[in-house]
Amino acid sequence: MNERTFKFKDKEYKESELSTSVVNWFLLKQELLQSEVRHVAELEKIDILKNYYDQSIEKGINGGDSK
Repeated sequence: MNERTFKFKDKEYKESELSTSVVNWFLLKQELLQSEVRHVAELEKIDILKNYYDQSIEKGINGGDSK
C-alpha cells in the first residue's frame, strides 16, 4: 500500500515524515477546502434561483404569468 503524501508550497511530504499534529492540520485544511467548494456550489444555486425569482417578479408586475 502506498504511503499517503501531502503537498505544501510545491513540496511533497510523506506522512511518516510529519508529526501527528501536522498531519491533522493537513486533514483539517482539506476538510475546509471541501467545505468551501460545497458552499460555492450552493451560492451558485442561490444566484440562479434569485435570478429566476427576479424574472418571475418582473413578469408578474408587468402583467405576465402570475403563477
